[in-house]
Amino acid sequence: MEGLILRPGLLTLPTACLVISRLQEPCDVHHSSQASASSRDA
Repeated sequence: MEGLILRPGLLTLPTACLVISRLQEPCDVHHSSQASASSRDA
């Protein structure tokens, strides 16, 4: 958890949605294209 706090830059909307989608995919449907594009681009 400390690693995430030390790296707030990684805690972006797409990243947060990907993490939340693992628990409950609520915003993954809304940011599916953005999250996928961001992950593939990165």
